[in-house]
Amino acid sequence: MSKSTLAADVILKSEDGVLFKIHQLILSEASEFFRTMYSLPPGPKSSDPTPLSIDANSKVVAWALAIIYGKPYPPKLFDNTEKIDKLIAFCEKWSMHGVLMTVRCALQRPSLIHNHHTWLYRVACRQGWAEVADAVAMECLNYDLGSSDALEVFEPISLTDFRPLLALARRRVNAFRDKLDDDSVFPASSPPFKCPRCDKDCEDRTWLVLRARLLEELQSCPGREGVKKISIDMDGWPEWEACVSARHCDYDYDYGYDPYRLFDPSETKEKIIAALDDLPESLSG
Repeated sequence: MSKSTLAADVILKSEDGVLFKIHQLILSEASEFFRTMYSLPPGPKSSDPTPLSIDANSKVVAWALAIIYGKPYPPKLFDNTEKIDKLIAFCEKWSMHGVLMTVRCALQRPSLIHNHHTWLYRVACRQGWAEVADAVAMECLNYDLGSSDALEVFEPISLTDFRPLLALARRRVNAFRDKLDDDSVFPASSPPFKCPRCDKDCEDRTWLVLRARLLEELQSCPGREGVKKISIDMDGWPEWEACVSARHCDYDYDYGYDPYRLFDPSETKEKIIAALDDLPESLSG
């Protein structure tokens, strides 16, 4: 991409007057627009080719050409959403699909996903990059999507693109509800249930109260942060304390745990976390 490259036979001129010499063959391979242009019958040849004006800043042109030539680009290029927007717009205008593929891969960086998830989700939806949208969707679910705060955060996103997030949030909550209602894992979900100590029917409802709190918490934050918060904070909930303190009988098994408890705390928490870890994370279902 050097301006002094003798073999380069095309000159691009940015809107701020910077000239870039580039090989016609490489430019044609990188840009569908220029490939079409150079497939047309050539005009009279000149020893001093006329620069082709490009309506983009020289920095944007330089970023695109660096990617085309496999040269280093600014290390923080893909940490700046404004720069990325300009690069994407440039590539779209000049049909540089290969550069866009590089951009698509670069956008799946953890720092972008964490710090600019709503912007990245909007870009991914506009470009049709399903894998990028999937990668960032779970970060977008770290909001109560029905709250006024979320409406403000997601305002730049169209309703069409917002609906898949709502659908994923709903699928996660419904899947969690189904798992909590599975009486083969959580027998107390279908009272009366058998007391594991004395094998008599038990009408204890503390598990159902805890179940309602679990679903409420996930509903308010369906993403990974919500799962993490439940896993960490659950031990301090009054609903949790009531559930793991529930007693039914005084049958003594001589094992190392409290024989009066209907719900073993460690086992119950392990099952809840396992259910949370198995929730859907893909927009496509």
